[in-house]
Amino acid sequence: RKSQLPALAPWNWLALGGLTLLFTAIGRGLAIFDDYQNLPTVSLLATGDVPPHFALDPNLRFGYHYLLLLLAAELMRIGAILPWSALDLARGLVLALPLVLAAHWAYRLTRDWLAACISSAVLAFAGGARWLLLLLPPSWLARISDDVTLIGSAATSARNLAEAMISPWKIDGAGPIPFPFAFYSGINQPYIMLHTGIAGSGVLIVLLLLMTARRWRHWSAGLVTIALMAALAMANEIMFLLLGLGLLISFIGGAIGGKSVVRAGMGRWLGIAAAAFLVATVQGGMVTEILRNIAGPADGVKSYFDPTPSLVWPPAIVSAHMGSLSILRPSQLLVAFLEIGPLVLVTPAVISLGWRCLRRGRWLEAGLIASS
Repeated sequence: RKSQLPALAPWNWLALGGLTLLFTAIGRGLAIFDDYQNLPTVSLLATGDVPPHFALDPNLRFGYHYLLLLLAAELMRIGAILPWSALDLARGLVLALPLVLAAHWAYRLTRDWLAACISSAVLAFAGGARWLLLLLPPSWLARISDDVTLIGSAATSARNLAEAMISPWKIDGAGPIPFPFAFYSGINQPYIMLHTGIAGSGVLIVLLLLMTARRWRHWSAGLVTIALMAALAMANEIMFLLLGLGLLISFIGGAIGGKSVVRAGMGRWLGIAAAAFLVATVQGGMVTEILRNIAGPADGVKSYFDPTPSLVWPPAIVSAHMGSLSILRPSQLLVAFLEIGPLVLVTPAVISLGWRCLRRGRWLEAGLIASS
């Protein structure tokens, strides 16, 4: 409006700058979470290799989520800085900005800055509650441990779950102070620990979509929304596919039971989702590789990562440390709930909110809740 920048209070900039510096300082020199793979990819992207190829074999496509790495490459070119500094800075910014935006989103809902700050803090620190297993009687924990198979870094940390719960998490490149295995999660990691090749990029895109979905003032806002949704496929392809599935479920529900007024905006969001999917098919990343794998490698060039999706039956909850946890086995289901954390307790309230969003034609919110 009037071609002016939105008025932002000084504390917004101070909070964003301070959190960015904090997360950048934490990440500097952190030799874990695949930076041996990410740093060469940042360098390749900075030379113009977009979508990137695998750094150790140009005959292989990278074929993975690379939005954060692309941002780092842009910072590298704009600021003429080294790739590791650019990646640390990009990761710090992408971790900090969602925390500030989450506070604004919560304030928009509650008109209460205390609630907004608490919501941002919950986003920052909420995660799995694996440590609650330590409160169980030792005999119970032993029986649960016999029913769970450790994989990945968990398998190198201890022989079984009961032993791992009182052991440090053994990971390459960790700091001098060991991190307890009990305070991590193979499903829902604390946000402040997402110093990965994704970091908070997926959360950032979702928050931007939420904050702009009902603020359109011109048809060109649809182009921005398409770009954001397509960027989600480069940030976190699972989140992108789940959002698409959630929107589809919402559209079906709205078409069956909604009023004509409620269904009015459905066509617009159908077009946005379809256009974003078309962009995602050609911009590189895992979505592109999945479709290429289905069609067959016509050019003979393959992806370094396996893009073959597979369905699991019976349904299971997958943990990066304990593999597939069956929802039909009580001990494994308990572990899965603790790996997810206390967020499961608000599920009824979230479903209720999703139903209200559906009845009001708020398709993006309804789709996000359906995807969750």
